[in-house]
Amino acid sequence: DVYKRQFPAYLVMVVVGHLVVPAILAIETAYAPPVWLQLAVWLPVTLFSSLALLQPTKGAIVGLQWQIGMHGFEASKLRREAGQLAPVLVKAPRVA
Repeated sequence: DVYKRQFPAYLVMVVVGHLVVPAILAIETAYAPPVWLQLAVWLPVTLFSSLALLQPTKGAIVGLQWQIGMHGFEASKLRREAGQLAPVLVKAPRVA
């Protein structure tokens, strides 16, 4: 149960790490800026990119679990496969 909540964060760390670390290494080898400048640039980039990716990643993971029928979505998958979709809510006409 704990792993379900941590998986999106893990994926975000992997993606951001694979984007930020090569960029840091490329800038370091090409220009060798001071450490304070590296920290002033890369810490906010890492923070904001992680925060920006966390919610869409979590939504994608929950959508995947719903589609596959994992972790509490088994009943809804069985209903979808059986053709017993939930009734659509229809707005009642207004009475004047």
